[in-house]
Amino acid sequence: MKYYVQFTHIRNNEIVDNLGSNGVFILDGRNTIETMQCDALLRMNELRKVANIDGYKIVRARRFTDKGTIIYQWIRSGARY
Repeated sequence: MKYYVQFTHIRNNEIVDNLGSNGVFILDGRNTIETMQCDALLRMNELRKVANIDGYKIVRARRFTDKGTIIYQWIRSGARY
């Protein structure tokens, strides 16, 4: 299984996945969910100047093209959707 973060933003009151290389961040599957959350927040902080990010989803899937299972989802407080 692979774990990755899918960054999201709010557009027209809907949660939309970010696209491209800044939309996905691959996680180490050996870590705990708390460590994965910390890694996602650190990466989101690094991308704050180049990407509009309002939240993220931690997903477990075999491939990026698979639907996968959302393990954890976070939306920034104050984001309207």
